[in-house]
Amino acid sequence: MKSRLDLQSQERRSLTLALALSDLPGAGWAQVGERSWRVGATFPREKDEAVRRAHHAGLYTAARFFMKDGLELGFSSQVAEYTSLEDAASRVPLLPAQMLHNHGRTRLRERIFEEESIPGVSPSIVFEQFSTDRDGAGFGQYAGGSAGGALFVVACTTIQFGRHDEPDERWSWPDLLALAELQADKIRRAQTEPMD
Repeated sequence: MKSRLDLQSQERRSLTLALALSDLPGAGWAQVGERSWRVGATFPREKDEAVRRAHHAGLYTAARFFMKDGLELGFSSQVAEYTSLEDAASRVPLLPAQMLHNHGRTRLRERIFEEESIPGVSPSIVFEQFSTDRDGAGFGQYAGGSAGGALFVVACTTIQFGRHDEPDERWSWPDLLALAELQADKIRRAQTEPMD
């Protein structure tokens, strides 16, 4: 059983893995939030052994949220550490279902881009989702994978409050894949550094 100090240290470490404002290219970015939670804490009946092992080890998921140039386009970076490279890799195909579950939205359309991948990341997944809830339509573009024993996903999202059609304005896929590559590189670098 992990002590409270061990868990706090692990929680801090999880935040060092997610992209920070200083990691993002160009100007016009603003961080609008961050949060962290124990792996498996949001799905208490999760039967996946990889999640159970990570939860038992006291590992965390961390997410940071950003906006660019005041646009109605949000960007987030989320990283979850697992107990092994294999456990992290096993979660990559489940990212599309996890994204919808996390946001409590109803999927209207989903497309997985089988021909696309994040450079230097294996396994990886690139997909988009069009979804809705009572507030309006949402369109998300995602790129995720595993690196250094961690599962990550970067997301570019557009929410249209009060509307239920797909938005015209979207992120550039090359920009999203470049940010995903930055996230993977940051995880790999952090994995070689000792924990505080």
